[in-house]
Amino acid sequence: MIKEILLGGALLFAMSTGSRMKGHGLGEKDEELMKERITYYGTVKEDVKKGSHRIVAKRLESDHPKADQGLFCEELILLTKGVHVVDEDGTEKTIDNLKKGDKLKVVTPAVVSMVNAIPPQIPGKSIYEITLLK
Repeated sequence: MIKEILLGGALLFAMSTGSRMKGHGLGEKDEELMKERITYYGTVKEDVKKGSHRIVAKRLESDHPKADQGLFCEELILLTKGVHVVDEDGTEKTIDNLKKGDKLKVVTPAVVSMVNAIPPQIPGKSIYEITLLK
């Protein structure tokens, strides 16, 4: 009886995901979305503290149809440890000198994993690149 309940629960879960499992537990559609890149533009909301690995950004926006509307919130923290940060010329940069009002370009996958916190946070594994704009 217990085996049947466990098997039934596992089958129900598998059917409710809506996608066939492949590779590392992602469906084919999920893998495609992880490869697709979306560009957002935003503004630094407060000065970055020296040695910090986080940018407090204001209203990341994109006109891409698959853009994650959750990133359009008033305040968002970008956790930058391990993220490629460059200027518009492609020169490697640090975020230590970012000031309130500086402009950013942030490239993410189509599906962004976010930490459910207030304000929301995007971990570095969900950020492909940050470009510091002039």
